[in-house]
Amino acid sequence: MDFVKGIDVARYEPSIDWYKVQQAGYKFAFIKVSQNSNDPKFLTHWKNAKHAGMPRGGYHFYDPRFNSPQYQAELFFTSLGNDLGELPFVVDIELYTSGPYYGSRYWYDYIERLNYLSGNHPLIIYTAYHYWNDNVYKVPSV
Repeated sequence: MDFVKGIDVARYEPSIDWYKVQQAGYKFAFIKVSQNSNDPKFLTHWKNAKHAGMPRGGYHFYDPRFNSPQYQAELFFTSLGNDLGELPFVVDIELYTSGPYYGSRYWYDYIERLNYLSGNHPLIIYTAYHYWNDNVYKVPSV
């Protein structure tokens, strides 16, 4: 089976040699932009990956505990500035199961706001099968 390898990077990778990443066979990167605040390594990873010619997509780790979905979408989008990357956006929905903005209704609000801000830039929802089934799939409005 043929597949294309990519990587997911965030603040946990303090420095990356993007040319070595490419030499290792990786063809794209998803870079964490935000989770209630900007990822402190986002701008460095974003600019360096672009400089190396690595196709990039930004992702937001949706966190319902503190900020509204609209705020989270605005933070993500404005953090990208005029460089939306070459790949779809990603919203990572997987961890927190409590907070005032928990549930598929709010995830939908996040996606709607991001679609509005970006002019419907392509978006991927990243989640686990069991998480989707337990938290979203049974909701008739989704």
